[in-house]
Amino acid sequence: MAKAAEVTQSEPGGHIVVHGLIVKPGEPNPLPLTGRMVYDSEDRTRGYMTVPDPKTGGKVKFLMAAAGTHIYISSELLGSLPGGRKWMGLDFRSTPGSSSTVGANDSAEQGFKMLEEAGDVRKVGEERVLGVETTHYRGTLNHSDGESSGGHPQIEGWIDGQERVRRVRIVGSPSRSNLDMTMDFFDFGKVPPITMPDPSEVFDATSLVEDEAGSATG
Repeated sequence: MAKAAEVTQSEPGGHIVVHGLIVKPGEPNPLPLTGRMVYDSEDRTRGYMTVPDPKTGGKVKFLMAAAGTHIYISSELLGSLPGGRKWMGLDFRSTPGSSSTVGANDSAEQGFKMLEEAGDVRKVGEERVLGVETTHYRGTLNHSDGESSGGHPQIEGWIDGQERVRRVRIVGSPSRSNLDMTMDFFDFGKVPPITMPDPSEVFDATSLVEDEAGSATG
């Protein structure tokens, strides 16, 4: 899987369809999520995720962008941001547990990174993904906190005949929420220009997340 992640990253970019479930502690019903994104060879990702509105039960859209360790989110569900800004920004480089944070996993780069870090990788079988023949592999994310999650999260990869990643699935608890998320990759190279939000429109919430993480572990 590590080699496939490297080969796929050499492509000019591609498209991603995301779908999954998140179960938060104390909440009986899983939170379904779906989305579509594009990514390029400069570690930039942009697109959207859709989740149920906890108040109305309808769907609410989160616009998302990521570059390296930075992720940006915009949604009416966030309410009013300080200074009238439109985007909330987070830098996972300085956030505790950043390599296994759910939000960071939404970028293509983080998915490839986890494939590269997977241990105990074994072949599962041959399967078709979006009409393409692939080989299915499964491994574990050994760097994650197994004590807090009840076991190491699993990472799965579906690799095509050109050694490109066609699907990534993460199952387990890479943060304080149980996660089952799948990313399907297709249309390699057919990517529009990807831009990040203007800094003047971004509220940096990194310190708030750091404070929350510190309170939870203190």
